[in-house]
Amino acid sequence: MPVYRLSDTLYTAPQLDAETVRTAADLGIRSVVCHRPDGEEAGQPSFADIQRLLAAHGIIYSRHQPTTARHISATEAAAFQALLDELPAPTLAYCRTGTRSSLLWAMTEAAKGRHAGSLTAHIAAQSGLDLQPFADRIAAVQKG
Repeated sequence: MPVYRLSDTLYTAPQLDAETVRTAADLGIRSVVCHRPDGEEAGQPSFADIQRLLAAHGIIYSRHQPTTARHISATEAAAFQALLDELPAPTLAYCRTGTRSSLLWAMTEAAKGRHAGSLTAHIAAQSGLDLQPFADRIAAVQKG
């Protein structure tokens, strides 16, 4: 699976597998945040399974912040920012497609004052993900 660089300190990806974890390790990823609830989809590896795979590749820092797109709010984004502040960078955030992780990052950046439209364009250019359906939510946390 592909790994997309959103910033100097954050990458995003769809559901991790062995190949993606190898890529992450090769990129120097030090931390991982999972936004998928365990059991979201049949056959999905558990967060514990992913943690073991990460550890086997030298990535020992990981956190589980399960969420669904409809429940992502400014509070969830602030919690994600706290994780990013706590964990050693660079960090890889993942979910089923990368959309939730990208949305959370866009909301953290909007809260710092970045323009919502430029964030959705940046994410589309970097990963091909369309966050336009979430533009109002991103704009709602935009500072200044």
